[in-house]
Amino acid sequence: MRHSGGGQGAADRLSADCDSRSGWKRLSHWIGVRSIAPAAQRLPMQPSWPWSQRWPLLGAMLLVLLVLLVLLAPPAVQAAKVAGVTPQGEVAQVRQVTVRFDAAVVPLGDLRRPAPFSVACSGPVPNGEGRWTNEREWVYDFRAALPPGVRCSLRTVPGWKPLDGALTATEEYRFSTGGPAVLRSEPWEGSTVEEDQHFLLRLTGPAQPASVLSQAWCEIDGI
Repeated sequence: MRHSGGGQGAADRLSADCDSRSGWKRLSHWIGVRSIAPAAQRLPMQPSWPWSQRWPLLGAMLLVLLVLLVLLAPPAVQAAKVAGVTPQGEVAQVRQVTVRFDAAVVPLGDLRRPAPFSVACSGPVPNGEGRWTNEREWVYDFRAALPPGVRCSLRTVPGWKPLDGALTATEEYRFSTGGPAVLRSEPWEGSTVEEDQHFLLRLTGPAQPASVLSQAWCEIDGI
């Protein structure tokens, strides 16, 4: 009896344990469901933005991107141009050649840069030297005035480049001093002359007698 009673007690305890475990399983399952279900209810799926609201934002972002690209883009490099060259054509008195640019072509304060042009003249001419007067002007000074009958040309130096970009210029500039010109006459204009007056003309250079006879004459008014 004791044995069977003990067996019955063990069976009761085993049944109670099984019921207890099953109850814990049911309780755990109930707790899990109760804990998950409210969380799912508290986190509903968020609705997506309509395109009517997205386009203004995308447009603003693209505009900002374009502005940044414009600001960060390197500036366009423009070619420097020759604004003027003097002298040109036929000029009686020449002692200096001047070349002016429309923009700075050498650094400010650095006037020892190479010459942009070379000067070549025909016949015996005095020596000269080029120099920068500022970042936009280059001059070539002759040691003395050029004599009559001289022809000169200016050519760009191969390989020379301005400070930024390239140089746009005529390949060659020319000038000449022409024939001898009158510097001074005696008697001078407006003075009184004698009946047997002789005239003295001071020229810029030697002249051929035949040229003087063919190109010079006298006019007398009031007779």
